Amino acid sequence: MKRNDFKFQIPNGLNLQGRYWPAEKEVTATLVGIHGYSEYSLRYWPLVEFFTAQGFDIFWFDLPGHGESEGERSDIDRFSVYIESIEAFLKVIKPMRRTSDLKLFGHSLGGLICTRFLQASAMASEFSRVGLSSPLFGLSNYSKNALPFLKIITQLLPNFKMPGEGTLGADGLTHDKKIIQERLADPLIKPCVTINWVREFLKAREVAFREPEKIKVPTAFYLAGDDRVVSQSESSRFFDKLTCAKHLKTYEGWYHELSNEIEREIFFKDLLAWYQTK
Repeated sequence: MKRNDFKFQIPNGLNLQGRYWPAEKEVTATLVGIHGYSEYSLRYWPLVEFFTAQGFDIFWFDLPGHGESEGERSDIDRFSVYIESIEAFLKVIKPMRRTSDLKLFGHSLGGLICTRFLQASAMASEFSRVGLSSPLFGLSNYSKNALPFLKIITQLLPNFKMPGEGTLGADGLTHDKKIIQERLADPLIKPCVTINWVREFLKAREVAFREPEKIKVPTAFYLAGDDRVVSQSESSRFFDKLTCAKHLKTYEGWYHELSNEIEREIFFKDLLAWYQTK
């Protein structure tokens, strides 16, 4: 696949890594992607390969502190930096875009970031459709009632790093053994979290749950039936609160990374159908 890499700067001065994959046939739409925690944009090659073949231009960037972007690994000063990063990215890619039809995709942490962007940014109206896979509205290891106690703990502890995948490991992300091995061998993947990041995540999800009506763009949720990373019930609870046009599908038996699962083309075709809905 052809790919163009470029750097861009966000308001706090960090330089982030952006990437552009042009459509392999006549372009019909532009897709902007936001990746999950501890990973980066190049891990989405199966999704990119599928959608560029369908006439989509793909734009993606590595979040602050991830992949080839600047920033302290596994940390964020404030969650709004993620939103500011999307806004800066949209401004940078505007001259590169070959179509006005703009779609948004977010996975896991990227799903929560997209949610807060849609709620808080004036630029949200530029998108016609949104697709979120395994969005992070809660953690599978913590019930809804346990999260307030986790918040109290983060307020008492210093900002140290701790393992981000716990006892789960990469085996709980996808059934595709090849992709698991690629992840384990990738030096740019940093599976750890900081206490400060957890604080910012908890605050962001609280605000998201208070403001579901602010999302106006048609939004689809795609959930893993056997998700061992994020809370499927919390994602469903947030989906039920949405007042915009919406769609939900659950893939029974699938692990967290839908776009990396063995039968991922099923998910890709479902997502394509959503993006093509008028």
